[in-house]
Amino acid sequence: MKLTNIHTTLLQIHTKQKMNDMVDWVGISQKRFDILFNLFIGNDKLLVQKSGWPLSYCVQKKPQFIQQHLPLLINKLATDTTTHTFKRDTLRLLQFVIMPINLDGILMHQCFNIIQSYTEKPATKAFALHNLIHLQKKYPGIEAELVLIIQNRWSSESPAFKSVAKKILAKYAHKMYQ
Repeated sequence: MKLTNIHTTLLQIHTKQKMNDMVDWVGISQKRFDILFNLFIGNDKLLVQKSGWPLSYCVQKKPQFIQQHLPLLINKLATDTTTHTFKRDTLRLLQFVIMPINLDGILMHQCFNIIQSYTEKPATKAFALHNLIHLQKKYPGIEAELVLIIQNRWSSESPAFKSVAKKILAKYAHKMYQ
């Protein structure tokens, strides 16, 4: 794939194979990763949408590539102008990253806001829960709030939310009543 065709290629990603081709193109190149990342945080909503899927797989393979971009990514996640697609894909890729402590608070705040929202999409909420599970390892004090929110939201949530939430409840709910 040529660099000049990256926009065209991204716009044609509809299959797992094409997504994998993009991930292979990035490979072990920080420069190519940075190009894909800049499209993901750009203003073209279609390119943001199309670049998020391969970007998350690139991060899964090479999590060190995203490290320098984490402050920008987390701050963009915290803005009110981010789309559902951006939030979902960002939270998905953050599962594979060791978060710097100075960004934990912003991420935690956003994840709690997302799981309590009535307008967020189910996948976005599920990925927010996954990130809160990772954050709980550093900050065990959040488990009581997390369990309480899950219990309060249970009846109005999607199967995707409940699937992740069941794991959290099984792990932490019993601690609340001891």
